[in-house]
Amino acid sequence: MFHSIPKPVLIVWWVAVALLSEYLIIRSLFSLHRYRRNKRLEMDKALWDAEKFAGGNSIWTLTGIPYQSAPTKNPHCFGFYHRFDIATKAVEDDIGSLHECYHEYLAVEEFQPGIIATSTAELWHCRIENKWVPCEKPARFQGTTGFGMG
Repeated sequence: MFHSIPKPVLIVWWVAVALLSEYLIIRSLFSLHRYRRNKRLEMDKALWDAEKFAGGNSIWTLTGIPYQSAPTKNPHCFGFYHRFDIATKAVEDDIGSLHECYHEYLAVEEFQPGIIATSTAELWHCRIENKWVPCEKPARFQGTTGFGMG
C-alpha cells in the first residue's frame, strides 16, 4: 500500500502525524495542569469563605520543615488560616502538595497579633507513607518557635 505513495508525501504525512501527536499530548498536559490549579483555587476559596466569619484574633500557619539532609533548604510557610480546624483539614487533605519532596515535618503554629509574635500553640506532623501524621516535636527543634513567621 505504501509503495504506491511517493516518498516525499509519506515523509510529510509522518511529520504531520508526529506534530499532531505532540500537540495533543502538550494540550492534554496543560489541560490537566489548568484543572488542578482551578481545583486548588476552588478549595482555597471555599476554605476562605468558611473561615472569614470565624472571628478570633489568632492565625494558624502551615510551615514545611525540610529534611536534615537538605541543609540549603529553609522552612517554607505555605500559608495561614484563622481557624485551627480548617488548618488541620488543609494538612489532612494535603492541599497544594505540602510535601514537595523535601519537607520532613509540617508545623501548624498559632500566632496572636503583635510586632514580635511568638507561637502560642503548635501541632507537628511528619510524613509517613505519603500521608501527614501527627507526631511529637523533634528534639532538634525543642526551644525553637515561630517557623511560620520566619
